[in-house]
Amino acid sequence: MNRRPLSRVLRSLEEDDKSTNLACLDLIDVNSSVGCIFIKLPNCDQVDSENAVKRLVTEIQICEGILEANHCTTIKSIQNVLMAISGLPHQSNSYLDDLAKAAISIKKRIPHTTMGMHLGPAFATIIGRDQITYDVFGDTPNTASRMLTSSPPNGIHCSESVVSELRSNFFFSPLQLTQCKGKGLLTTALLLTEQSCVEFDAEEEVSLLSSDKLGFSV
Repeated sequence: MNRRPLSRVLRSLEEDDKSTNLACLDLIDVNSSVGCIFIKLPNCDQVDSENAVKRLVTEIQICEGILEANHCTTIKSIQNVLMAISGLPHQSNSYLDDLAKAAISIKKRIPHTTMGMHLGPAFATIIGRDQITYDVFGDTPNTASRMLTSSPPNGIHCSESVVSELRSNFFFSPLQLTQCKGKGLLTTALLLTEQSCVEFDAEEEVSLLSSDKLGFSV
């Protein structure tokens, strides 16, 4: 996949044909509120056989189908990790709810999947000449990635901005202080399920996720 840092893309645009520059620069899209999720599929750290590749491809297709059905956009996949967003390029009033519903559905379809979610500003553009790709930049994808890497196994680990936005419609574990690489201590919680689910034991769900790995209670 042909990917380059945005700074290098902009420098190359400035050096190339001016009409092309203007057309490409017009495609940079900025949004002050974008939902971003990283999804780590289970048992795929070493894709070293044909069967492992087939299983990984199948699980990626399942994730992409669920994301698309919930009006979210898959940005890229690297080995067994997917990145997706909501709020760009298409916006709706329920874009973050849609991303949360997609995460819950993926967890049900593919057990032992671990995820990280964040809400914040981001910008996107089209990159590449031979292979055109759509990518998202900014601190929001970085923080979502940190939510993934600091998550307990099988968790949907969310930043405080996600919890604040969704707490009226979804169940979360208690807020925790979590050590995140390059970020320090962040207030986080685990997304458990929608509040519309009637048969649900939040305490049991938290214990199953071993949430003591998150850090200290707030």
